[in-house]
Amino acid sequence: MAKKRYINTKFWSDDFIIGLKPLERYFFLYLLTNEHTEICGIYELSMKVIERETDLTNQQIIDILSVLKSKVVYTDGWVRINNFAKHQAVNPKIEIGIERCLNEIPQDILAKLSNNDIDYHSLSKTTIESELLKPKLILKPKLTLKPKLTLKPEITSEETSQINEIFNIFYNTINRNINFGNKTQRKAVEDMIRLQGLEKVKKVAEFACQFYGEPYMPVITTPLQLKDKWSALESWAKTKQQKDNSKGITII
Repeated sequence: MAKKRYINTKFWSDDFIIGLKPLERYFFLYLLTNEHTEICGIYELSMKVIERETDLTNQQIIDILSVLKSKVVYTDGWVRINNFAKHQAVNPKIEIGIERCLNEIPQDILAKLSNNDIDYHSLSKTTIESELLKPKLILKPKLTLKPKLTLKPEITSEETSQINEIFNIFYNTINRNINFGNKTQRKAVEDMIRLQGLEKVKKVAEFACQFYGEPYMPVITTPLQLKDKWSALESWAKTKQQKDNSKGITII
């Protein structure tokens, strides 16, 4: 089901919006309403996806981000829209959703997104696109879970190894920032393995990573996104299979 995002009708009379050029308004509106947004106002969005969905060039995007820096922070393939959460309807369900969303964001990403002084003009396309694949020397030791993240007793050592195997598929291909100790992400893998079997989950995860960034493909860079978008990925795969069948491409 598509997400619903409502824009206040006073958006167009806001002093900041009035001061923007048409292309800058268009891009800001895109950041507020695209399908990748999250309720907490922080979400993952690669430059490659932005270019495809907005039809803007890399340089145009960098220039506009510089103009919007008081409202938007972009780094390492993540977006933070300032004051996004406070404009949500206040109720317990929304508050729980915002808290869940924030807990799923890597701490190092949250720290970088707190910086409003990013010099976007100093970033090249290569720099931005390579951030998700940039080696992080501190990640490997974190494969050992801290005591507070000890898995539930019913999880066996074999299941733990299988869960880490799925995590490594994302880590070794498209997401060097993946948090191996995140309880929600690990529970998502556990559920998928019990429902689909390890080999099926491995195959689908490898497929999602192989075709990441393809036109109209669901954005999947974590196990939780794979679980939530499994059906959407299967639909996309069937369409691609029909188009590429004569080329002998193996689709899930």
